[in-house]
Amino acid sequence: MLYQSSTFGNAASLEKPLLLPSNKITENSIKNLDRIPAHETHKIGVLYIGPNQVNDEVGIFTQYKRNIDKSTHFIGGLDSEEGDGNFAYMWEDDVMQVIFHVATLMPNHDNDPQANKKKRHIGNNYVAIVYNDSRNHIITPLDQGSNRVCVDCKPELKEPLGHVMDPKIVSDKSLSILVRQWALHCNLAAQIQKSLSNKMPYSSNWLERLRAIKRLKEKLQKENEMKEEEDREQGSGRPQLNDFTEFVIMRKKKGNGGSGNSVGD
Repeated sequence: MLYQSSTFGNAASLEKPLLLPSNKITENSIKNLDRIPAHETHKIGVLYIGPNQVNDEVGIFTQYKRNIDKSTHFIGGLDSEEGDGNFAYMWEDDVMQVIFHVATLMPNHDNDPQANKKKRHIGNNYVAIVYNDSRNHIITPLDQGSNRVCVDCKPELKEPLGHVMDPKIVSDKSLSILVRQWALHCNLAAQIQKSLSNKMPYSSNWLERLRAIKRLKEKLQKENEMKEEEDREQGSGRPQLNDFTEFVIMRKKKGNGGSGNSVGD
């Protein structure tokens, strides 16, 4: 059910909810809305490069599992029925979800010796967390339970990511928190950069959901206006119950009760 709450904004200026008709248009509109996640979603790879593996096939590092929660409806393109495995690791808070593409959780296939099926997910991500035991860069373990963390990015992202470009020395205890936050900043910057390169302003999932609700509302209002105009032309005295509150009141007066979907912005 879509509803308009009087607890937000100026209650005196809020419009009343509108009753959604039970038809195919409403059903399709709600299905389209359900395809837009309520959370901000991010996909991030986790890589491990062992000693002397700079030029070898990289392994996948899963030490960060302890800070990654259970699986969720957002699976970041993974498909349990198409050979990507049965589990994935994610982290979430009240406003965002992050899916980690960990290749060791995906099964090996005899017909794919180069593990291209695994790499396609990480290769399509904007950001990868690299734990580098070959003493080069990105995340490098140091002595005394500490790590050196730095960010490597494309030239066009150096300006928006200037606040994280300087290397940091961080303890093992705080490593996952810092790296996750940096990865989220980098992924968001990459998403915005891509939208600008396509000459399309970046919009969050929240904004896209609001736009979808407003489109549905505008469509319903136009349909109601057309029906009212037709009734006036036909001289019908039947009242138009386009207001959800009035509709419920009239149903209760008739002793029928009833409920319905409503939409508001």
